Amino acid sequence: MKATDVFILKGRLYEDFCRITREFSKFRTAVCESLIDRNVPVQKLVRVLRDLRAFSHVHTDTPLLGRCWPEISAAKSVDDIFDITTDYVSFFNFQITEHIVESLGTHQDKVLLSEYTKKRDEYCKRNIFECPSYSTLCIEEAILVMKVEGIEDYSMKHLAGLISHISRALSVESHSLTLCTVEKGCVKLMCQIPLCVQDSIFPLNNANLGELMDIGVGIKLLKCGRWLYQVSMPNGYTEVI
Repeated sequence: MKATDVFILKGRLYEDFCRITREFSKFRTAVCESLIDRNVPVQKLVRVLRDLRAFSHVHTDTPLLGRCWPEISAAKSVDDIFDITTDYVSFFNFQITEHIVESLGTHQDKVLLSEYTKKRDEYCKRNIFECPSYSTLCIEEAILVMKVEGIEDYSMKHLAGLISHISRALSVESHSLTLCTVEKGCVKLMCQIPLCVQDSIFPLNNANLGELMDIGVGIKLLKCGRWLYQVSMPNGYTEVI
């Protein structure tokens, strides 16, 4: 497989991932609004989740309910419960939302559940079972190392956003940077990039470096192959080859 084919594949995987997460968000929002529109008492929803928690050994993600149970049991609204459980569901593991629909949902809610489950299964088939293994692509890659200060949130959502900002500053597609290591403290981000992408990025120009400094975190060092940039804010940078 050619390098260009790999970029197309990675771009398609990223677009599919964004699409399925949007579909899950819409499905979950519709379920929440259905409960609110029908004035389902929050105490009833708490009871449903309490029963799910009691038998959580048969579910893959519901043991996590134990961690947020004090918040759930003290919730004042249906909206509160959906906010609390946001971190305990995903487009792939959504048994909590599924149990709510099966217990309290309308016929239309159950139709939405069936439609979303079908989309999730199609996504898994297309992007897991029918996708070629990256280990067979044999694309030469380089390591891009960035030392960053000022990061307080190490969640994957925040780091993915940071990588997206960095890719725009470097004038490359976000799927060209694959995050492989995060070291906390003075944060070190290590990303894999194909060698042909490295050649399109380096040497950096003043516009690229200016945009990197404008991201909102302190990028102190950027290194890839023989290229090393020691960035000082706001006075510019030193290029070491």
